[in-house]
Amino acid sequence: MPAFLGQWELLALAGVVLALFGPKQIPRIARSLGRSVREAKEVLGEVDEAVKGATRVEEDSAVPEVMGPREGS
Repeated sequence: MPAFLGQWELLALAGVVLALFGPKQIPRIARSLGRSVREAKEVLGEVDEAVKGATRVEEDSAVPEVMGPREGS
């Protein structure tokens, strides 16, 4: 929890949210927020996999060919 939000500040914030939206709207807002967070996590996971895949391809193509021993040495 951030240091600037204490118990009384959180209680006051909850009271303001309850007064603005009412008790019937808060569950709908919470579900919507949860869905948004879940979708954002899925998108970030897909982006992470794409970046890892692109990095693997670059690493595979950047591996130098192994040369045999030099002749005449």
